[in-house]
Amino acid sequence: MESSHKLDDPQAPARLLHYLPDYQVVVCTACKYAVQPHGILRHLKEIHRILRGHRRKYHRYISGLSLRDPKDATPPERADQFPVPYLPVEPGLRCQSAGCPYLCASVKRMQAHWRLEHGQKGDPTSDWGPAPLQTFFRGNLLHYFTHEAVCSSQTFYNSLQFHKMNAAISSIQAGLNTMDTALLEYYFQHTYKTFTRDEETDRIWRLVIPSMTHQNRFLLHGMLACTSLHRAYMSTGDPTRKKTYLLRAYHHQDIALPQFRYAIEQPNRDNCDAILAFAYLLVVYSFGTDQPDSAESDLDIGSLLFVTGNAGERHTEPDSILPNWLHILRGGCSMLCDVWGQLQEGPLRALTRAWEINLGEGRDLSCLDRLMSVIPQGSVATGDSRTVWSEDITAIYRQAAIQLSQSFAFMRDHQGTLTTWDILRIWPMEVSLEYMALLHQGHPGALILLAYFCVLLRQLERHWHFEGRAALLIRAIQGHLSPEWLSFIDEPLEMVLSDTSFWE
Repeated sequence: MESSHKLDDPQAPARLLHYLPDYQVVVCTACKYAVQPHGILRHLKEIHRILRGHRRKYHRYISGLSLRDPKDATPPERADQFPVPYLPVEPGLRCQSAGCPYLCASVKRMQAHWRLEHGQKGDPTSDWGPAPLQTFFRGNLLHYFTHEAVCSSQTFYNSLQFHKMNAAISSIQAGLNTMDTALLEYYFQHTYKTFTRDEETDRIWRLVIPSMTHQNRFLLHGMLACTSLHRAYMSTGDPTRKKTYLLRAYHHQDIALPQFRYAIEQPNRDNCDAILAFAYLLVVYSFGTDQPDSAESDLDIGSLLFVTGNAGERHTEPDSILPNWLHILRGGCSMLCDVWGQLQEGPLRALTRAWEINLGEGRDLSCLDRLMSVIPQGSVATGDSRTVWSEDITAIYRQAAIQLSQSFAFMRDHQGTLTTWDILRIWPMEVSLEYMALLHQGHPGALILLAYFCVLLRQLERHWHFEGRAALLIRAIQGHLSPEWLSFIDEPLEMVLSDTSFWE
């Protein structure tokens, strides 16, 4: 691939990565699809095997381009702009229901669409028909468009969604004051979109979950609490306004939590979906309220992520040191075991997948070697002056290190497709309570593992509720480690605090 694009030719970047200014995307002319802005260099390395030295000119080229986030990429506004150059045209299907813009590439997907959206099986002779399709992106970002009345169809779709959201707002705003009504509108306009990753989760957070708030008011208060935090985050430049929204967030969460705890003690068919949705919101709320004002703050590891209480305490029961969000995520299946089958088949089934991730047996061996080198040998011959760990502590550390190496391997294979909850699932929900106890005690081995996990957590930095958190956490770890251990976090420290990618 390198020779075919003549990498010594200064025009090579523009030939392989064709920029479409009308849509502000970059299309790989070899692969024939647009590449996510943050994944272009990885695409060059992993798909086209372009060496690091040759990737520099590509980096300079894309740095000068105005690129949209994939969620903001819009299809052609006029029918005569179809097809978009450099993208293949695929045979597909278009829903024929009045006003429905749904497009897909298979009969199976169309049948599923009719069951979920139109409440019936659908007739292939009249309910859908053939249509030529294109899409900018692939994978989870795939979104088809076609040539037939693109503009009018999109306009109608936008209007349809606007009326649906207005109907949802009107149906649940009874009893809300002016501020909370405005928060609810902000949720439908902005906040819910920060929880979605594809068409299915968009529908869940936009329509399905709000509809559950009638019978489960704790869910409404959870939505408003997170939305108020989002507004506080967006008001960073106005301290008074930010404080107002923070206080409102605390108010709603204080109302929601007792009701949620009551519900989770007796889950049933009527409240189990709302419990699951609130568990997701609880993660967002926990992170969104736990943001130190600056990097100079007195940071505590427990307040930043996995454990509660004072670091260094040694006589605390392991299961009592977990924050609420992690306790619920780790025990979600057991807490909801009687209704788990319904959840897996119900309207929020996409949200149950965070509990169904299987890391497999794959390990990142280079990562594992580095983690195993942390275990002190305690030998004069090796010159290791660190205190030798007990057999029990070594076994706890070794198990957590193996699980972390599996997480790195899993992350490598699923780049760009994992959500906040997926990333939290692949290690914090797997490690033992004994490891959590070591972390609570400030054990250096436990802290070093957490520093390496910060490399994975950096993938969440694009989310408003997690912005800057990986850097704050690893800085806190650096401050807690004594000098003889600091060299072991040099690599994750550089990866988290610089633009270096673990997968480059």
